[in-house]
Amino acid sequence: MMKSLLMICLVLGMTCADAGHRIHRRSVPRPQPFSLSWKQIAAGGAAAGTVVAAYKISNGIENGLEKAAEKEPGRFLNIWASLPLLLMLAGIFALYKWIHPKKTERETK
Repeated sequence: MMKSLLMICLVLGMTCADAGHRIHRRSVPRPQPFSLSWKQIAAGGAAAGTVVAAYKISNGIENGLEKAAEKEPGRFLNIWASLPLLLMLAGIFALYKWIHPKKTERETK
């Protein structure tokens, strides 16, 4: 499940990153429509490396969580019981930062 979500995020991130280039239509068509710049090739390599690293790390995390749940199931469940509270606090903090942005010096003058 985690690997599927990672792949979905990667595809959405690549689509969003490329959307700014596709939104603005050029009046003059490109002479070579399939040319790639070094930036696009580097971004593809970095994305592939990120996916491979996350896949290997997720296997390690999954194995570690399984071992922790087998050794001390009570403590393992108590840790996961506090996760919704942490996510709620993070959401409230993000909402506060979105509603009350930090004013810059230009806005105060």
